[in-house]
Amino acid sequence: MGPNGGGNLTLVSQILATSSLVMAMLSMGVTIDFKDIKETFRHPAGFFIGMASQFILMPLIGFCLGLVLKLEAAGALSVLVLSCCPGGALSNVFTYFTNGDVCLSVSMTTVSTAAALGMMPLNLFIYSRVWTSESAVIPYLDIFTTLVTILIPVSFGVFLNWWKKAWTTWISRIPLVLMVLTTIPSMTVAIVLSPTFYKAGWGLWLCSVILPAQGFAIGYGFALLLRQPHAKCRAIAFETGLQNSGLAWTVTLLSFADSPLFLDMLFLPILYLFFITFESLILIGLYRCVVYTREDK
Repeated sequence: MGPNGGGNLTLVSQILATSSLVMAMLSMGVTIDFKDIKETFRHPAGFFIGMASQFILMPLIGFCLGLVLKLEAAGALSVLVLSCCPGGALSNVFTYFTNGDVCLSVSMTTVSTAAALGMMPLNLFIYSRVWTSESAVIPYLDIFTTLVTILIPVSFGVFLNWWKKAWTTWISRIPLVLMVLTTIPSMTVAIVLSPTFYKAGWGLWLCSVILPAQGFAIGYGFALLLRQPHAKCRAIAFETGLQNSGLAWTVTLLSFADSPLFLDMLFLPILYLFFITFESLILIGLYRCVVYTREDK
């Protein structure tokens, strides 16, 4: 594929991803009431549990996976960068599909994205020394843009919920439509742009499966251990298990473009995005089956 074709595909992928994020955040916002926000910040235990899971346990898990599986430097760094990223917007959508605490989920995504400004460079400095002496470049502008992309549509959605309650039912259905219309095309474009996708070693495929599954288990288990309601447990589980793969891609581009490890590091965020979507859909399906079974009894 020529450079212009690749550039056009990249632009299409970016437009799809940004549009999907903005509309998904708007639809999340209309499910949130002002009293939900007040309640979330009045009982901030979920934040502390989520932050501990996100920025202490997940980076440690990523580091241990690299060591235990004896990954090459490129693969180990890819896993580490990914595990140090904050939660992504997909966690909000999947929390909504499982009747989790959407307000907590959106709040945690916002707070974890802001916290990533300091926690990402700290964790990468602590753990990456084993595989490289290069310093990771943190895309502060991209993180700030992500914050704006989350906060503005969510805030507008909360306003709509207060102003035109009747609109919220159909607006809140947007995430399901967006997932069908954008997820598959975005993944297809990403795979086309990453020929190394097919050349990955088994260790990286295994990490792509294990990392989100462990995040789900740790987030939910940690929250349940501290006696959080199940709706909050589900929100914390998705927030912990769904890292921002787009941010991981950007960190790799900025930090390791001149490194001989660069091409081997690019494909992991794509592979990870595929598996977090696949595993999340399985969890949503299982949750729905359990809910319908209970309703039938």
